[in-house]
Amino acid sequence: MQLGEDEKHTESWSLRGGKAEKNDPELGSSGAYIRLRVYGDLDGDGVADAIVLVFQEGPGNHADVYLVAVLATPGMPHITNSQFITSMGSPDFKSVQIRNGKVVVNALLVGPNDANCCPTKRVVLTYVVKNGKLVRVPN
Repeated sequence: MQLGEDEKHTESWSLRGGKAEKNDPELGSSGAYIRLRVYGDLDGDGVADAIVLVFQEGPGNHADVYLVAVLATPGMPHITNSQFITSMGSPDFKSVQIRNGKVVVNALLVGPNDANCCPTKRVVLTYVVKNGKLVRVPN
């Protein structure tokens, strides 16, 4: 899967068993892992798809959080593009749901006056799959 803040700046990860690790002699180690899986129909075909929260950590103490859809397609699942959520502190995901083909994320993210440990900025993020891509839509 491709993880990145936008399509031009992505890094390829091959997760096995929900996790992957890389070691760069100059930069140090980094890893990616699936923290949460939610199942439901995202593309209206009546078959359960999945939405996953992927945490990518390192090198150093850097961490990013992404949302990725995995569509159940004949043969091999289709992994969509990633949607960057945050790189700040320790986000608190209250719920991630699939409702009526939409992904709804309720979370506390680190706000401008928050310590990294203690997010207080409430957000509701909504996404849909459109033409095989995960896209954010207004709430």
